[in-house]
Amino acid sequence: STARSAARFYTRDVNARFQKAARAMQQAVLAGNVADFLVADKSLDEAITAAADNAFASRVAAPLQTHSRRFWYRYRVESGLAESAAQHVEIIRAILDHDEEGAGRQADRLITLLRGHAETVAAGL
Repeated sequence: STARSAARFYTRDVNARFQKAARAMQQAVLAGNVADFLVADKSLDEAITAAADNAFASRVAAPLQTHSRRFWYRYRVESGLAESAAQHVEIIRAILDHDEEGAGRQADRLITLLRGHAETVAAGL
């Protein structure tokens, strides 16, 4: 996964990008602001891309990331913001610790969480 690659190849020069994304996510959660959360999410995706140094994987993941953000914006899943932010922070921690397996596990957990939100919304349509 891109998170695993980011953990493997992470260098300190992208540290500030991860820290900024984490802070922005936390502030968005406190404000209950989905739009700001999505901006922070995009910043995190860009930081992971920079750390992973894998342009191909980034191009493959970009459409899925865009659709995920559109889903969150469309359905305003505020109730899941805190949980999602916490999961994103776990990914950041694993990357900063160069924990490839942990980054992969946390990314898988985030996907499971997002899938659960999508299934809940779909069941209500």
